[in-house]
Amino acid sequence: GVEQGAVVPLAGKFASGIMRSRFNPKDGQLYVCGLNVWQSDASKFGCFNRVRYTGKPVTQPIAIKNTSEGVSLTFTSPLDPKSATDRENYSVERWNYRWTGEYGSPDISVANPKKKGRDLVLIEEITLSPDKKTVTLKLPDMAPVMQMKIKYRLKNSDGQDVDQEIHSTINKLPGASTAGR
Repeated sequence: GVEQGAVVPLAGKFASGIMRSRFNPKDGQLYVCGLNVWQSDASKFGCFNRVRYTGKPVTQPIAIKNTSEGVSLTFTSPLDPKSATDRENYSVERWNYRWTGEYGSPDISVANPKKKGRDLVLIEEITLSPDKKTVTLKLPDMAPVMQMKIKYRLKNSDGQDVDQEIHSTINKLPGASTAGR
């Protein structure tokens, strides 16, 4: 009952930042547009692009589920079991921001809110679902957090690299209260 979100970069290079995307119901294609904003390496001030499916397999996360025990990432296609269950192929960081009347905030430790910076999270265990599409990372001290970044360097079942990161916000964990947040 609480909105939460996660983002993963869209594969491809665009002439400008991408802020809006829609599937056209007539042709089924994805259309994206956007503007060049701060922290962008865009070559143009604005753009309008069509993203077409080439028929090649795409391995992207399509779901993230947070629990009191950790995080599950579900992908569009099966992963290579050896790479998907190797802790060396992941890094997890968490941090919050400080709410103030000022613009912006430094990254603030979740473990020690008086300290600036991000907390590295050690992965306790990794499991892969029988269909090889869902990786579950058992993480300690799961709690609401403004930012969690999971980077991974995996391979899909065809041996293709899956080198991405996903950023998420955890506003509430199942069965937990949002009081104090």
